[in-house]
Amino acid sequence: MSFFVYLSISILLIYGFLLLLFFIGWIRLENDVPGKPDSYQFISVVVAFRNEEKNIGLLLNDLISQNYPGNQYELILVNDHSDDKSSEIVENYKSNSSKRIVYLNLPDQLTGKKDAVNHGIKSSKGKYILTTDADCRVPEDWIKTYVQFSHLTGRPKLIIGLVDYGSSSGILQCLQNLEFLSLMASGAGAAGIRKPIYCNSANLLFCRDTYLAIKDPLKINIASGDDTFLLHHVKKLHPKDIYVLKSTDAIVKTKPAANLKDFVNQRIRWISKGKYYTDSHIILSSAIVILSNLTVLGWMIAALVNAYVFFIIPLICKMIIDWIFMIPVLSFFNKRRLHYFIPILSILYPVYVVFFTIAGLSGNFTWKGRRY
Repeated sequence: MSFFVYLSISILLIYGFLLLLFFIGWIRLENDVPGKPDSYQFISVVVAFRNEEKNIGLLLNDLISQNYPGNQYELILVNDHSDDKSSEIVENYKSNSSKRIVYLNLPDQLTGKKDAVNHGIKSSKGKYILTTDADCRVPEDWIKTYVQFSHLTGRPKLIIGLVDYGSSSGILQCLQNLEFLSLMASGAGAAGIRKPIYCNSANLLFCRDTYLAIKDPLKINIASGDDTFLLHHVKKLHPKDIYVLKSTDAIVKTKPAANLKDFVNQRIRWISKGKYYTDSHIILSSAIVILSNLTVLGWMIAALVNAYVFFIIPLICKMIIDWIFMIPVLSFFNKRRLHYFIPILSILYPVYVVFFTIAGLSGNFTWKGRRY
């Protein structure tokens, strides 16, 4: 028994140290981007879409309304074989807008988001590529803030942007938002200590030449993970040229899963790429998170079986660690009310992590009407 106690304490201490590093990395990041661009760098915004008739118009409104000179950016929209009215909406915007909008249909022999993104990048003209997703909303200073930040940092090869859910209502959406922000902050915090582990293509900038110099930068044959695989490639080549844009003027908003079924499918898709990781930092971080939650789950089960309250102490310790880590994060995103959901998520998360790790590494999922 004493062996398991000491082992549990050791695992939770390691987990606490990991979050301390992420916490330090998050605090180190500058909160705002002062000044204005010394010059207006030409930017290519690439968006791959499939069956997004409900969302693509809203995103296009945001993109053509950017507070940035219209002749200094282009919008490249790549249609991944949509069978709804998405293409008609894009064609209509292209015909009626003075902004440079490039509309491309993905060739028949190519399918999937990665092929679409790759096709769009190869057709782009900008030195830097900005990517987002068709179901996202971007602020009016999005492009300008990235250009300002790129000038401040020198010659970045990749800049990680932050993503948040819109207003959340209901327990499921609030829990999703809390978990999502913890992932965002962990990824940003890791990059803040110069050990980047993951990012989100919904808000990402990278150098076009760097991308083209990498063989298979997105790992085309793997269904998901285009963003993180690209990050790991760039990390190997240019570890000191990866930055985080921590600015409220550049936060991209997306939507949580609409229901429990979509949530389960989404998380399986996210985790499925994990078995293909080769980056030591993300593998080690993931292992620590899994072990810590497995430890807490074991003690929770023991508490139920033995009806011994003492056995929930590991759960309380981990909850406190997570809560401290999330204080500055929720403050930055102006989501302080999500603090109230930390106890609920702390109880559910050990079961959640173990279940989705097994399901994600061994299961199938559906994405955009396709089975993987």
